[in-house]
Amino acid sequence: LYRTEIPHNLRRCLGDIGAFAKLFCINNPMICRIWLRQTRKFIRITLPVKITTDLGVMSLQEDGLRLSYAVRSSVDQSRENLCRHMIEISKRAGAAAQVRNAYPGWAYRKDSPLREKMVRIYEEMYGKKPVLEAIHAGLECGILSGKIPDLDCVSIGPDLQNVHTAEESMDIESVGRVWNYLLEVLKQ
Repeated sequence: LYRTEIPHNLRRCLGDIGAFAKLFCINNPMICRIWLRQTRKFIRITLPVKITTDLGVMSLQEDGLRLSYAVRSSVDQSRENLCRHMIEISKRAGAAAQVRNAYPGWAYRKDSPLREKMVRIYEEMYGKKPVLEAIHAGLECGILSGKIPDLDCVSIGPDLQNVHTAEESMDIESVGRVWNYLLEVLKQ
């Protein structure tokens, strides 16, 4: 749990409420609760995440401590800016830093015939709307769409919990559902 001031753009959206609130993020920067001092209540909101970084590997080498971070963003420029900032901080601390294996961003595409088709098929198969989320992860969709102009991409997968933690798990039954769904999409 960490507490921070509400970002200016969110404060503007909240209007007068924003002046009397603190932002609490719990283990995931996308799911936040706002403490309203006036009413002494929390409201829960979901914020779009544009960029994240996490320490993936820390190892002691002969030449010193090595830290490997995964920096992800749906916007290439945001990822590049953060990497430059991290390199500058490293230099100021007397450390060496470099960027390797950067995943390209994969920006949300407002008009996606493929997504519309997949939503229709999902609704026909399961009788409900699928959960659609714009994500900022480094995915193969970013790599492929970076090489093939105007490629329409959709990422799907099984139900995962606690991703990138020691408690990461996957719902095995959802793997079968995704497989059957993918076969139907490919048929059509």
